[in-house]
Amino acid sequence: MRQIKETKFFPLAVRCFDPATGINDYLLHFYEEPKESSEAISQCITDTLRKFSLDIKHVVVYTADNASVNYGKVCSVFQNLRLLQRNMIKANCHCHIVHNATRHSLKLVSYDVESFILKVYNAFSQSSKNVADPKECFEFVQEEYRQILRHIPIRWLTLFQAVDRLLLSWQSIKVYFLKEGEDSCDKIVWKFIGDQEHGLSTEAEPTLAECYLYFFHHVLFQFHKTILILEKTDVYACDVYAIVNGLRKRLESRLKEQYFGEKATKGSKYLRESEAQKSRTEALKVYERAVEYLSKWFDYGNSPFKQLSCLSLTITPPTLEEVVSTAQLMALQLNEDTLFDEMCMLKEAFPALKDEKMSSAETWCKDF
Repeated sequence: MRQIKETKFFPLAVRCFDPATGINDYLLHFYEEPKESSEAISQCITDTLRKFSLDIKHVVVYTADNASVNYGKVCSVFQNLRLLQRNMIKANCHCHIVHNATRHSLKLVSYDVESFILKVYNAFSQSSKNVADPKECFEFVQEEYRQILRHIPIRWLTLFQAVDRLLLSWQSIKVYFLKEGEDSCDKIVWKFIGDQEHGLSTEAEPTLAECYLYFFHHVLFQFHKTILILEKTDVYACDVYAIVNGLRKRLESRLKEQYFGEKATKGSKYLRESEAQKSRTEALKVYERAVEYLSKWFDYGNSPFKQLSCLSLTITPPTLEEVVSTAQLMALQLNEDTLFDEMCMLKEAFPALKDEKMSSAETWCKDF
């Protein structure tokens, strides 16, 4: 969504499957809607579909951002469209859910990594002098100069990248802020590096704050790579459940095994027992809050995406019962006798199709 002055523009796109060409994406309209009401947006969607001779009864899924105007329980675009197509499936923005799970999970940690990243960037970006001084610190510790990356809180992929870049230049950044001194340093930044005022720590024997940084880097990567996969152009509705469930399983495994990443785990051995216990307790809470948030906003037990996952053709071919059940979910009429023969042919061809390592859509095209 792009905002120009007081007018907002909305893209309306459709994704469809063709046995000959696979998945196709089309931009139908890029329209302005000053009212932004659910009624106005719904009307624009139906008018545009009608303009292109597309029947809304053939729309399987509606996806948009997670704003209440789109998915509110009482009055929303989705509810309005379901009056016209009662079997339409709700597809929230899963990248948004994962991003929000990240922020929610880190809220109660003693060290605010998001604010810290913002403060470091601001300190280095305010003037040309603030760029020149860090370069001297890089030279002093014999590190290659790397520009600090900006984190934008509403962007999904910037926090991990900013932390990753910061750790690559961590020794130089510490030298810079320690040189500035406590009086000239933001309190949040000083909390991370102030205990090294009389001597720098090493990567092998980190401080408490550094153990937190290493843990943040480890856990943020789990969210980051999930969003990257969800944003790929060759990810489809049948792939979504496995991706989001994979994130939950990785977090639950780390919670159960109390694993916090290699550097954080090894570094905690050099902390005082009280510090190590505190960091472990808070790290476990991060995992718990992340899993709780994901489970609240993604229905792992009854999600239609769980039912659609049988069509992904990644491990085994779907059974006849699974395909029939999926067709019922979308209110599709099938000839089960013909379907049975087709399923037998798919089962026979599946080992060869699986070996080619194609996307779900490419595999279905090959089978057709």
